[in-house]
Parts: sequence; C-alpha cells; structure tokens
Amino acid sequence: HGDLNAKNILVDVETKPLRAHVLDLDRCSLTRWGRAAERWMRYRLLHSLAAWERSSGRPLAPAEREALSRGLKGR
Repeated sequence: HGDLNAKNILVDVETKPLRAHVLDLDRCSLTRWGRAAERWMRYRLLHSLAAWERSSGRPLAPAEREALSRGLKGR
C-alpha cells in the first residue's frame, strides 16, 4: 500500500487475536514491492502511528501493536 498510515487502518477488537484491516485501497497493488519500498511503507506507518498517539493522548495497546505487526508481515 503506497499510502499506509494510521487513518487507513481499522483494528478489529472483537477478534482474538486482534486483526488489522486496511481501509483505503485506492493506492494498493497486488504486485510484490521491493524491500526498500516495504521499509519505507513500514516507516511511514510507524511515524503515522506515533503522531496519532501524540495527538490523541492514547498509546496503542500491546495487542493493537501486535495486530499491526502481524499485518505488516502479511499474517
């Protein structure tokens, strides 16, 4: 996903373990990205999540972080 950020993700708290879903698919691609692009998308998402935590005053719960980590790894 070329525009992966906190506003494009929904964490389903009703499932165990939690599951993360990408909501904004306009820049998605089914092709395999290179490692540099994957690192950039991961950095962009982590930066966006840190900004969200600061602005909302609410840190992500460990289970939320785990769901996002699994999603980044494609699981």
